[in-house]
Amino acid sequence: MNKVKARSIEMVVVGHNHCDHIALIPMLFARGNTDVRIIVPKNSTSINREMWLDCCYINTRDIEALNRKGDKSYTPLYTEYEVEQALSHIEEIPVGEVVTLMKM
Repeated sequence: MNKVKARSIEMVVVGHNHCDHIALIPMLFARGNTDVRIIVPKNSTSINREMWLDCCYINTRDIEALNRKGDKSYTPLYTEYEVEQALSHIEEIPVGEVVTLMKM
């Protein structure tokens, strides 16, 4: 099976904001995708920000601990910079309405 390349993703549609569904969205930016549209339910950008930053901090802390223990050098999945990039690509849509999403 071929892996999906981060740069090939044009749009991510978020149906609900559970961390196990959205936590890796900022990693798209860390992997070089600067054009992805992130469609989220209206009024959910602030919670996405908090969850992404929390995941970023936890991952960074864990990576630092791994790097102190071992002889390898790991890097975090994404940084605060990529979180901010992801936030700038969010488009909120109304909940409960049918919306047509077109390619930009």
